[in-house]
Amino acid sequence: MIPEPRVPNITAVELDAAQVPQAMRDHCSDLLVNLIRCRRTVSYLPWKCTEERNQYEGCQLDDYNRRRMIALAMKEEE
Repeated sequence: MIPEPRVPNITAVELDAAQVPQAMRDHCSDLLVNLIRCRRTVSYLPWKCTEERNQYEGCQLDDYNRRRMIALAMKEEE
């Protein structure tokens, strides 16, 4: 069973205000805004914002796995 994609709770105006690049606007963009905000607050210290980074990377991994499952299902249909 293929999971549904995650729905971000953010608008295009908020993404513009956070200066999120177009290439990074996806299902996880609301988590990316939190990560960007945290990184700017702590001057990009690598040991800070680990929870925000883990949430964003986990969302990206879930999205990748969902797309992989869709591709496998399409391949099996052939």
